[in-house]
Amino acid sequence: MSILADILQLLVTLLVSLFLLRFWIQWAGVDVFNPIAQMVVRASGLFCNPVRRWLPRHRRYDWAALLCVLLTAVIGSYAISAMFPPLPDPVRALKWSLVLIADTGLNLLFWVLLVQALASWFAGYGNPALDFLEQLTRPLLRPIRRIIPPAGGIDFSPMVLMLAVYILMRVVSRGLF
Repeated sequence: MSILADILQLLVTLLVSLFLLRFWIQWAGVDVFNPIAQMVVRASGLFCNPVRRWLPRHRRYDWAALLCVLLTAVIGSYAISAMFPPLPDPVRALKWSLVLIADTGLNLLFWVLLVQALASWFAGYGNPALDFLEQLTRPLLRPIRRIIPPAGGIDFSPMVLMLAVYILMRVVSRGLF
């Protein structure tokens, strides 16, 4: 039973990550012609496009993707908890869902920053993957770069944001959310 719960947890986390990434792409204004952005939009379109009929985009916010995040987390939390009776009350299940969303979003942000920082040392300009990661993180790094500008060609803003994200991840994982 535990293996099935782990597989379901992995599937829910992957879907939440996909929908969060779709929301993040729209919010950050990533180039729609980037092949990675197109892949994420197409992969999530199966679930998000029907929801978009009732909940359209508004400016930089893809509300359908955000609703898919919430629905996936709530349904996934209930499905996983149904394997281990008794079922939690709705307030507790909603709290689990919000912690799952926060944990998944922070992990996604941490790994995007780490991969971007490492890839920037090796990959050249014009690489679609590096462009995608740079466009995703640009709105988050811009305020930090105003305070701590690059020094000697080294940009410390990703490290500062990674440290903040790591601290938030620890807070969320301890249930202090």
